[in-house]
Amino acid sequence: MVSESGVQMAHNDAPNVSCEDYVYSLPEELIAAYPAEPRGSSRLLVRVTGADFESQSQDTDRKRVMQLENAVKKVLETKNVVNVKGTIFDQQFCDLCDLLPPNAHLIMNQSKVFPARMYAKDTSESEEDRIEVMFLDLEKNSPNNPSNYTSEALQKDCNMQEWRVMIRKEKIRVGDKPLEAISVSKDNTEFNLNLEIIHIHSDWIEDEGNGVEATVRIVLNTSEKLSMAQAFEHFGTVPLPPYLGRESEASDRGKYQTVYAKDSASGSVAAPTAGLHFTDELLAKIHDKGVKRSFVNLHVGAGTFRPVTVDNIASHKMHEEQFSVGANTIKEIIHSLKNGNPLVPVGTTSVRVLESIYWFGCLAMHNKLLTTKKALFLGQWDAYALSKAFKRLPSAEQALSALLGTDDDEGISGSTCICIAPGYKFRLCDGLVTNFHQPHSTLMLLVGALLDSPENCKEMYTHAVASKYRFLSYGDASFILNAQGSSLS
Repeated sequence: MVSESGVQMAHNDAPNVSCEDYVYSLPEELIAAYPAEPRGSSRLLVRVTGADFESQSQDTDRKRVMQLENAVKKVLETKNVVNVKGTIFDQQFCDLCDLLPPNAHLIMNQSKVFPARMYAKDTSESEEDRIEVMFLDLEKNSPNNPSNYTSEALQKDCNMQEWRVMIRKEKIRVGDKPLEAISVSKDNTEFNLNLEIIHIHSDWIEDEGNGVEATVRIVLNTSEKLSMAQAFEHFGTVPLPPYLGRESEASDRGKYQTVYAKDSASGSVAAPTAGLHFTDELLAKIHDKGVKRSFVNLHVGAGTFRPVTVDNIASHKMHEEQFSVGANTIKEIIHSLKNGNPLVPVGTTSVRVLESIYWFGCLAMHNKLLTTKKALFLGQWDAYALSKAFKRLPSAEQALSALLGTDDDEGISGSTCICIAPGYKFRLCDGLVTNFHQPHSTLMLLVGALLDSPENCKEMYTHAVASKYRFLSYGDASFILNAQGSSLS
């Protein structure tokens, strides 16, 4: 069911979810073109479950949510915050430290964005007729690539590397003249870098302009060597999402990057935007309170912005993203699980990593995990199939412990296509810090799964629109407590 080749599960394992149930109307003026200034001054919508946990039968997962819920409610009551319909509260992002109990555990994605958008020209055209080339991912298993891992390939010689890209020009064909990348560097060093089109995968349909998804080969016409990272610095720009309606500016180099992103974890073509709200000062305050922080890596792909255009999520093709989790992080999460400490991922990318490694742990416990923990792959519907295949699923603590094995320093890495939609049961997410997402997106469906009903989802987003929260990548944030099962008595 899980393979290195990336073979996906059959659609009959997918949940039956109507995407229209999670669509809302987003006024264009609420899309934030720029982040709040200064960093961290954004607003925070807090959504509690409103459940009477004392009357519920308590399994381990619900006990962690109960702790989080009670702690948040206590702070809000102390501050005399007025609630909206009993479950929604308007706060500032800087209040997050107060809302988190001292035993909470934040899990953050430290992947770093690289300047993945280039502009190129046909050799017969001028720079005024430039063509957008958005780099999506390193082409897997190419014999020309020095590694299958983006962060490693970025440090190697760019010449002859092959990458999956979106070219915003229709009628591109294999065999066309190579595209010539346009330099954006201010230094006097001249490099000639061409993009040779070697394969066309599909059309790319988008409101901002159609094009094709293709594989290109990098051809550096110079005697000097240039790493792929240096090539992006010389020719690339910050890959702002197209819905911002503007080109990147010099200030975006810093603003479209979390303060905790690591150079060694470079590989994202979009920021894990929930993390953009954190400042060094807020992180220090959170640390001083005793809140634990652990880091994972998931290289965010441009597919995260690709709209869901089908009526039922079962027909949607999910994008693939590389991830890695160190052994120490796994141990830290296991420690929190043993002690019943609430887990709060920062951003949907962190959630996808955590839920993916849970399923790898299940496979390890049943001796169905590949012998190597490198190049693992979780298909789009694997989680749903596995939940049916096993008579009794292990606890999160048991599953993660199975990943450590004898080589405790190895950790785990691979790729995931996991699609979290309503009906999915979270194993490692008691609360979520996340931005407000696009309608017709898989991110909305993940939020819908956490809120446990389309009504809860619509109520929260209707309030956010009416209260003029700022939306999408540079917008405001929300703090959502896991509402799954909260209606049970």
